Amino acid sequence: MQEQLAEIERKIRKLKHTINLFNTTTVIPEFGITIDEMLVYLPQLNIRESKLLKMKGVLPKVRESGIFRSGASVIDYRFANYDIKKVEADYNSVSDELARAQTALDVVNNTIEFEVEL
Repeated sequence: MQEQLAEIERKIRKLKHTINLFNTTTVIPEFGITIDEMLVYLPQLNIRESKLLKMKGVLPKVRESGIFRSGASVIDYRFANYDIKKVEADYNSVSDELARAQTALDVVNNTIEFEVEL
């Protein structure tokens, strides 16, 4: 039983190594980067998209209210210190890039075949 387990573990190592080699050497044509680079790029785009989504949802001017303001005669406003329309455009651009990158990765993963000798 131990010998069979050792053989299965060897095959797993071989398979994972082959996949790693594939990911580090296969270039995604539309982006000119390897799969392993794309696997880093996608989460970066996701984070950027999430940040821009929050930023684009901000109103240009918001009246501040809080616990310490009750009864105060001063009204405070918070203003967005960036161009919300520019953020919307950036969001749309990043969102499109993310979709394009994911699709390109999916195409490579679904069309390229390789063999593994186990």
